[in-house]
Amino acid sequence: MPGYKASSGPADVLASGTVISLNREPIKVSFGAEGQELSVVFRFLDDPKAKEDEAGVEIKEVDSQTAEITLRNFKSSVPRGSSTALRLGLIDGLGVYLHYRVQDIGPGDKTLQFTIFRLRRAAIP
Repeated sequence: MPGYKASSGPADVLASGTVISLNREPIKVSFGAEGQELSVVFRFLDDPKAKEDEAGVEIKEVDSQTAEITLRNFKSSVPRGSSTALRLGLIDGLGVYLHYRVQDIGPGDKTLQFTIFRLRRAAIP
């Protein structure tokens, strides 16, 4: 987004936004320079018999430029997500982190809020 800059403490925001899934499909967020884009895919899996407190997160590396995050049973109307930033990897030797929140207001599509950060120096203090 031209002309847009945001930061928090020792990190710059690379991407941030709110996306509502379409037909309960995964949400893919891509960021970075053209030809060097990195992606995070958010998948939502719900067990109709699971209780609200049975939520879980699985993170896996699909390839060197794609991470997949599976969010199980994020069925609350109250946003749920990361309480501390999740490390995704490195860009130019600097840590890349993610914060996210998911909200579900019924048996329809999920609302995802996310912020992806890159440190300005090698480590979080």
